[in-house]
Amino acid sequence: MAKKEINETEKQFDDTPLCHEGHKKPVTRRDFLAQGAIAGGAYVMAPSLLAGLLGRSSEAHAAAVNCGQVTAGGLGIPFMCFDLAGGVSMSNANVIVGDQAGDPTTFTDAGMIKYGLIPGDTTEDIRINNGLIDNQFGLPFHVQSGFRLGMLSKMSATTIANTDGAVICARSGNDTSNNPHNPMYGLYKFVNMAAGGAGASMGELVNLIGSRDRDSGGRSIAPDSMIDLTQRPTKVSRPSDAMGVADAGRLGQILSDANDRSALLTTIQRMSHRKADALREDAMALQDAMHRATFCSASDARETFTRVGNPSLLDPRIDQAITGGGGFTPLFSTAEADRGGSRNDIFAKTASIMKLVVNGWAGAGTVEVGGYDYHNGTRTTGDTRDFEAGQAIGAALEYAARMNQQLMVYVFSDGSVAGDRDGDADPNNGRIVWRGDNGGTAAVFMLVYNPPGRGGRVAMRQRQIGYARNSASVETNANAVANNVEGLAYSIVLNYMALHNMEGQFTNYFGTNILGSGADLDQYIAFSNIRTALV
Repeated sequence: MAKKEINETEKQFDDTPLCHEGHKKPVTRRDFLAQGAIAGGAYVMAPSLLAGLLGRSSEAHAAAVNCGQVTAGGLGIPFMCFDLAGGVSMSNANVIVGDQAGDPTTFTDAGMIKYGLIPGDTTEDIRINNGLIDNQFGLPFHVQSGFRLGMLSKMSATTIANTDGAVICARSGNDTSNNPHNPMYGLYKFVNMAAGGAGASMGELVNLIGSRDRDSGGRSIAPDSMIDLTQRPTKVSRPSDAMGVADAGRLGQILSDANDRSALLTTIQRMSHRKADALREDAMALQDAMHRATFCSASDARETFTRVGNPSLLDPRIDQAITGGGGFTPLFSTAEADRGGSRNDIFAKTASIMKLVVNGWAGAGTVEVGGYDYHNGTRTTGDTRDFEAGQAIGAALEYAARMNQQLMVYVFSDGSVAGDRDGDADPNNGRIVWRGDNGGTAAVFMLVYNPPGRGGRVAMRQRQIGYARNSASVETNANAVANNVEGLAYSIVLNYMALHNMEGQFTNYFGTNILGSGADLDQYIAFSNIRTALV
């Protein structure tokens, strides 16, 4: 059969839903979203549906439509993860880890070298100088840790005093994006199910965001068992992306007053029902889906435009709590927040994502930064990049403190590195150089900030999950996540649930997976709750 020629202009503006061969007709809101019939929160009805103005009223049906719970500020504790691509040296050069008892003094000399620490050196060797371990963050760091120094450069003493965290000793693959580290879909699933499973909103404008245009929002993938592509992260890597999340577009230009936009969208919402009522009686399932799709989308748009009539409200560059002013010292300069003055735009990414997440416009966000495969025969490169990451992490926690908001931060990388086995030192700072990849020394860590007025520093059940052998390699038999990255991602979701006092629902929401069930889960939980509900 000859192909039908299509005018290029018609092709460009063809908004017909995608009816794929072998796929059922769209009958749920997600089906319409996936096949192109609706476009999310900023959806505006097509002209054919506007003709429904003359149709019969459906206010009664409208009252029964459940669009899910949309709460000002979103649902759940704000969450950010830092995807440091390449293989960071997490253990002991940064975060302190120990043996099964948590003791960091039992490692061999070769093990210390693997961690990049000079055996017998009183400024490096934590075995002989306990003063090299800094406990002010709750979670212990080496005093020369780049993460620690970077966080200290951004965080106030009060913020530090209300922050705590835990490290998880776990292997992951070196130099690959195939590690299923990213837990954001799992967090959304928890929040959605805990709110009743009716499309609840983790974020007020968007649920998930990430600085990279991938299904995970970062470099490392998400576990297949968690992925829900109807919630694919919106790309946010700079201020214009952040503002675009709530851009009223042409409607905002035509109707500058938020009340006018709200009134128009309310009218569209009602018209949508009248048109849907005109569908045939024998298509009730489709009719109900149309009601939900049109009513909820117009409702979302109306609420968005009412609350965020001016997208500049989401611009981190003019937020004094970020770039300084109004009594605040700058966390980032305006240039840094605007894709300048930082390698790989790490500060612009962090500023844009923390602006949305901490304020509840987005529920969870991933900041992905490359360049952490730093085993280049120097030590200065790795220390500098760890410091940059620490600055970004510290800025996010300090911003949460300034906004009087809770925040959970998760830091991970693909694999890790090892120090030169002969102990070769960088002439620039005398420290052992990073010589090669070594996923066996890997770890991840979590930090939680809780404002003083909301209970202050979270009570910890434990600060180390899993442990390292005295050779400095992860003990892969310690638990189910020590050598299973998907299980590791689920353990982060479990800890997030524990912060809400809902860890008991883990098996109900996610089934009996690699973590087990019941009392088996306790070994993976670091935090006590800082909330007793989603809000």
